[in-house]
Amino acid sequence: MTFRSTCACALLVLTSVTIAMAGTGERTDRTNWLLAPYVARRYGVAADYLWMHSASGTRVRRRVPGMGPLWREPLFPFQRYLRSCRFIEAWPLCDSNTRISVAVIERHFDLTHPDLGGVLARDAAVKRKVRTLQRHGRLSSAAVPAYPRLRGRHGNQVLGVLAATHGNGVGILGAAPGVIVRAISARTTVVEAAEAIRNSVKEGCRVMNLSWNVEDHPALRSALRFASMAGCVVVMAPPNEPIDLDDGGVFPSCYRFPGMITVVASSLNEPYRRLPNSAWGKQTAHVAAPGEHILTTSLGSGYSFAAGTSVAAPMVSAAAAMILKVAPFLDGKQVVEIIIETAQRRQGLAGACSSGGLLDAAAAVSRAREIRADQIGETAVTLNGGSACSSQH
Repeated sequence: MTFRSTCACALLVLTSVTIAMAGTGERTDRTNWLLAPYVARRYGVAADYLWMHSASGTRVRRRVPGMGPLWREPLFPFQRYLRSCRFIEAWPLCDSNTRISVAVIERHFDLTHPDLGGVLARDAAVKRKVRTLQRHGRLSSAAVPAYPRLRGRHGNQVLGVLAATHGNGVGILGAAPGVIVRAISARTTVVEAAEAIRNSVKEGCRVMNLSWNVEDHPALRSALRFASMAGCVVVMAPPNEPIDLDDGGVFPSCYRFPGMITVVASSLNEPYRRLPNSAWGKQTAHVAAPGEHILTTSLGSGYSFAAGTSVAAPMVSAAAAMILKVAPFLDGKQVVEIIIETAQRRQGLAGACSSGGLLDAAAAVSRAREIRADQIGETAVTLNGGSACSSQH
């Protein structure tokens, strides 16, 4: 075995140990320290401090080239999609204290994951259902924490990409720090999903993530029209099948209401191309986001790599939430236009979506800041003009 092969095997073992330890809820120290030089070369992270936890649980800070002070989460180095879509550059641009609510509508979640508790506004319907089952003797008190875990892997994968907690030293970083996430368990029937969309609008959610597909239904069409008229951004994931969405027949991705955006799954690295198993649509789809090797939260306290449009869509939801955080006066249609206009144009995505490019969170937030500055300038001019007129009288 050559020296290079030996080093590659050692790195693979260290990576496996890192993810395995994070999955059991333990915080890595020696493993993360050994990986730091590789992280510096591979990801170009600025040198500063590596936050670690000793075997006794004591938190220590050690200077290691290649780790920045923000990256306290041990699995951050494996979140390549945060760099591909320029989320890291976008975070410092969100200088507003506005809290944006994002609704993630799925069938089930695991609401006990340690990397999600800091951002979730837990669904009251889940709590009511648990209490009802307890009252009728069909669910013991000891089983309550396990109830939301039923078939919840897909929901947790979406939540982790969107809003895993920042700064807690556990696991990964969510793409949209500081958002309020409502995890809504409602996908048993199309009517139930439609009702969840309506309730999300009434409860003030500005962004909705729908990483699923169903048949066409009047209730769903009406609910999405209601969300569009309310100025919400609705982010949709088309099927993981090589089909042309412009031919129609795929819902909700093929609904065309203002403020709705459909996301195509792309490769993780340059040259960015549409994944072979992702749907596309030059008119119906709007933007692309990475859909392979996406490290995110799973069941229990674990993490796993996911793929497909379902984990690409929450990246666009995160960008939409940050745009609204900076410029909350924008409506859904304007937010979608900003995301499309600022996408990173790539030849491999030219025919996959209308923007022909990859999501660029930093450029989108920068554009929202420019619009906010123009809005503030116009308001100041109006106020000054009004005061001048009043002084003349």
